[in-house]
Amino acid sequence: PNCDKIVPGMIMGALRVNIPTILISGGPMLAGFYHGKNIALSNVFEAVGKFQTDSISEQELKEVEDCACPGIGSCAGLYTANSMNIWAEAVGIALPGNGTIPAVDARRIRLAKHAGMKIMELFKKDVKFLYIITKKAIENAIAVEMALGGSSNTMLHSLAIASEAGIPFDIDDF
Repeated sequence: PNCDKIVPGMIMGALRVNIPTILISGGPMLAGFYHGKNIALSNVFEAVGKFQTDSISEQELKEVEDCACPGIGSCAGLYTANSMNIWAEAVGIALPGNGTIPAVDARRIRLAKHAGMKIMELFKKDVKFLYIITKKAIENAIAVEMALGGSSNTMLHSLAIASEAGIPFDIDDF
């Protein structure tokens, strides 16, 4: 999973089947490079606004679009996908690095191998997903997201995940 709604959707699906589970994402995309500066998806939004006010040409807009997302991975930045992957680390259902190792980095392959080893350990110990997703774990993940300045969508997804897990949790718990 590696996009905004896919990550929480996979978590909720895993809760429904309640089997040993480790989440591993495809990893974040590297930042793009344009006119000597790192750029990301937010720069595309700014460029669209500039194009609409005739501040840049259509060709310049296309160049920004082409450079901002240079390869595989979730959009560079603390948008929902990356925030939810970090959330998964904080809650205890993903290994360290899941939310931060870039998609093109060789460490992602090692992370996948370690995730495979960890899932076998969880299977042997019969550690079900609902044993890990607790109210305290969700509160911890929210604290991490708030400290990092992650996507506000993680709050909405936290509520949905708690509901799916049968954990009483509402907006007042924030």
